[in-house]
Amino acid sequence: MKPAQDFCLPFTLDKSDLRGRFTRLGKSVQDIITRHDYPVAVNHMLAEMTALAVLLSSALKVTGRFTLQTASIGPVPVMVVDIGTDRRMRAYARIERERFAAVVRELGEEAVLGSVPNLLGQGNLGFTVEIDGHDNRYQGMVSLEGETLSDCAKSYFRQSEQLDTSFKLVATQGPGPREWWAGGMMVQRLPVGRDDRPLANAQEIDEEDWRRACILLDSVTPQEVLDISLKPETLLYRLFHEEEVRGYPAADFSFGCKCSRAGLRRTLAHFPKQELAALRADGEDHIRVTCEFCGTGYSFTEADLPD
Repeated sequence: MKPAQDFCLPFTLDKSDLRGRFTRLGKSVQDIITRHDYPVAVNHMLAEMTALAVLLSSALKVTGRFTLQTASIGPVPVMVVDIGTDRRMRAYARIERERFAAVVRELGEEAVLGSVPNLLGQGNLGFTVEIDGHDNRYQGMVSLEGETLSDCAKSYFRQSEQLDTSFKLVATQGPGPREWWAGGMMVQRLPVGRDDRPLANAQEIDEEDWRRACILLDSVTPQEVLDISLKPETLLYRLFHEEEVRGYPAADFSFGCKCSRAGLRRTLAHFPKQELAALRADGEDHIRVTCEFCGTGYSFTEADLPD
């Protein structure tokens, strides 16, 4: 039986010659959110962005890390989700609290929830793939165009990858303040002429098939995406049975941070002494560093750092 949460399941629509992925996240996204003290609207978008990063990273066939990041001029200028080949992930956001509060007062919480223009503002959405053992990194970037993260991701694939791709991302808060759920589904039109396509008739993709698949994707409800009692295979069959949906083994995802005292020590060793001195709190002889991803604090004295 497939896991009810914290998975990503790839599938193909054999009749339409399309591919897709479906993710549902519970404990993993809760473990991320409970390490921060963010407003509800920020938690909501970070949960959606985590689901998007899972959908995208699960297609990689290399050993390394995948990072999804926004950089913008809004009240939340930075959001980052980082996922390793081991499918352990972490995430954080930077918030300008006064600006965020002002936007909420002006527009209301409903207008801010899930809104890229109101929460992130103008900026970019970036994708980075770091391959183990290689110095070069693959990077892609697109402007934050659209009302939602789904719109922005769709725009990226249309502009940068020339692939028709459609997304459905959802997130919701449970009864508890830290109980969050996230999920998502995507369908993608395979490029003509690729030899890894599920069917041989790569030249026969029909526009009507693509439009029908997008309509079916749009019809899925947030409740269906997040319902842990609903098996993923059941949902896919409910949506796409006429498209001859074929599911493949699901991959599990969980929270995990790669920060360490040894790693931070190596990083700090490259800082000029003046910058290290600026990191010390008043009246203290040691440096305190807190990981933005997991909140773990580290303390270093001058003697801890190599010359």
